[in-house]
Amino acid sequence: MELYYFNDDDSISARALFMKFLTSPLFGVIISNYMPKKIKSFIPYLIGWVVFSTFFEWLTVKFDYLTYTGWKLWYSFIFYIFAVTFMRWNLFFIRKR
Repeated sequence: MELYYFNDDDSISARALFMKFLTSPLFGVIISNYMPKKIKSFIPYLIGWVVFSTFFEWLTVKFDYLTYTGWKLWYSFIFYIFAVTFMRWNLFFIRKR
């Protein structure tokens, strides 16, 4: 199920792997660290990060770093909504302790 690949190469490259392991956790830490506690503040925060993440992914496609083979950008938009919401839910349980 190869929906996308990095660097015009459908095999795993060290550069793509490094970028994936570096950027994903960094964005996750930043998103989680500044996440508002109140739902009223969270909605604009969610929208901002979803738009930013989708735009960032669009740039990677535009500059041929990421190539879609079956994936669509709007799939990512929907995924980011669920991902950030899940991060909020998960963070709620982490901070509860």
